[in-house]
Amino acid sequence: MQRLVIRHGEAERGEEDPPITSEAKEMAHLLRARLHKAGIPTKRIATADSLRARQTAKAIAGVGSTITIYTSLNEVPNELPNDKLKQQLMEGEVPEEALTAAELLLSNPPIERLYISHGLLLAGLQAVLAMRRGENPVGQNMRLENLETRELDF
Repeated sequence: MQRLVIRHGEAERGEEDPPITSEAKEMAHLLRARLHKAGIPTKRIATADSLRARQTAKAIAGVGSTITIYTSLNEVPNELPNDKLKQQLMEGEVPEEALTAAELLLSNPPIERLYISHGLLLAGLQAVLAMRRGENPVGQNMRLENLETRELDF
């Protein structure tokens, strides 16, 4: 099944579970309009439990949409400095904990077509799917920017 994965909007700085910025909310509303124009429904959205993921889902959702929280979409903890992690993901080198979290998600994926989650989990998901297709993810950019979308088949 084709699914659209979206990294949450840019978050405010300095809080443990920060909200998204006002600019990110505006960008998410624009993304909703692009999705509707492309014929991609936003009536059922699966999201991680963090405030930034939930706010992104709400900004993308249409009137009457259902947003369901799945802990399997939650952020994957890691100890790497942010700049090193970004570089690794751009080179297709995904930390083991992200691959494990992605395998867990794929073992029982939410039924929704639209997923809002965090960059590291989404990188792990892309890498695992590439390996299942017999591809080596090293050398492929697995990093998603805020509100970037990718269509994946799983």
